Amino acid sequence: MLDDLNTLKTEFKTEPNVLNVAMTDNEPVNIISGYSMHRPDMQANQRIMVNANVVDEEFLKATGLEIIAGTDFTLQDMKDVSYDDQEKKTYHYILNESAAKELGWKPDEAIGKKMFLGEHRPGTVRAVIRDFHFSSFHNPIKPLVLFNEAWGDNLLVKLSGNDIDRTIYSLGTKWKNIVSHRPFEYSFLDESYNKLYDSELRLGKLLNIFATVAILLAVLGLFGLSAYAIQQRVKEIGIRKIFGASVPNLVTLLSKDFLKLVAIASLIAFPIAWLVMNKWLEDFAYRVNIPWWIFLFAGLLTVIIALLTVSVQAIRAAFVNPVKNLRTE
Repeated sequence: MLDDLNTLKTEFKTEPNVLNVAMTDNEPVNIISGYSMHRPDMQANQRIMVNANVVDEEFLKATGLEIIAGTDFTLQDMKDVSYDDQEKKTYHYILNESAAKELGWKPDEAIGKKMFLGEHRPGTVRAVIRDFHFSSFHNPIKPLVLFNEAWGDNLLVKLSGNDIDRTIYSLGTKWKNIVSHRPFEYSFLDESYNKLYDSELRLGKLLNIFATVAILLAVLGLFGLSAYAIQQRVKEIGIRKIFGASVPNLVTLLSKDFLKLVAIASLIAFPIAWLVMNKWLEDFAYRVNIPWWIFLFAGLLTVIIALLTVSVQAIRAAFVNPVKNLRTE
């Protein structure tokens, strides 16, 4: 298995657009493997549950994770765990900040310390990396341990971004030549990220559709209502115009009642919108607060839309000959 893995990595790296090739059990956006970890001086009831992931010496380079203490895995570390006899294996671990904290160590203090992953993997801490999200933002960052084994279910290939289609085709050809008994399947990491938020993306699309329909219906309704209301005041408009009222004066007069209604509707809708959005955001472990200016911007946009809709009718009525308005029965 390890021989095939090293052969694949060597062949993949011959591609000029391949920057790094790393082996891993779980994708870095969905690490779900459950283990326990402990220091040698901990009792059995003090075991700490932790997520752990099998990786190789190029995982950190391929993912861009930041080491804040210690050094990266080496090729020798992979050889140290390649024995069939479990007793001969030598383990090294890379912890995230949360895992080091759970074990009672600061990042610098953790380097070289003895620890166990499960009951049969004694080893030492090689490095501590900065915390990162390895699952959905619905969940808080948990303790994570990266360790070496001579197996893994996935290869992470970091590309330069040039000529992607040709590069993938070439990688597929190399794969079939080396491990022809297994199909060549691939996906992009950004797609894996998006899958974590499928429900949110679908909800966002639906809300955009409903919001667009609601705005169109509201504008059409306001347009019809303003046309009817102005029609009832054509004689008033004619008299005011004869007595010297300007077009801006008439537009302001005809628009202000509708703007009052828009303001009242906004005062009712904004608290409800804040409560609903705040409740939805509570499902995320890490979230933003809703800033006040969002509602101010929405209110101003609503007023502008309403003003433009009503003004079309108001301006049309204001420019009509007042004599014609006064003759209207």
